[in-house]
Amino acid sequence: MTKKEQHPGGVKLTAKTARTLAMQEFGTARGLTKSTSFVGAYFMEFGNLRIEICADAACIAVRVVLAHGTGSSVKYFDPDTLQENFKAIDKHREDEDRAIISDWVNLNGPEYCRKQVEAIWKQGG
Repeated sequence: MTKKEQHPGGVKLTAKTARTLAMQEFGTARGLTKSTSFVGAYFMEFGNLRIEICADAACIAVRVVLAHGTGSSVKYFDPDTLQENFKAIDKHREDEDRAIISDWVNLNGPEYCRKQVEAIWKQGG
């Protein structure tokens, strides 16, 4: 991404880019609307799915969320090429994993967690 000016989220997401990405990923941009509360964010819905296309740091994030909040998926795209940014996807997964481990340690305490990790390590898996 070329540095032109600062934008919310780090990336300027236009309606044209959001439409192009929606067509690329979902085959349609029907119902794509600009958010009234978030700058540079666009939304559309398919039945029970809510699709969010928004700026995220140095990428464009596409999130698909189940309407009842029972699951979601996210992909990150390079803002210049609109190709998947696998480094950003890996970083997102690492951050999620770290948060899960942190919650586990905070809930159970470090000694218990250390013993559990040692037991798993000794079992080889």
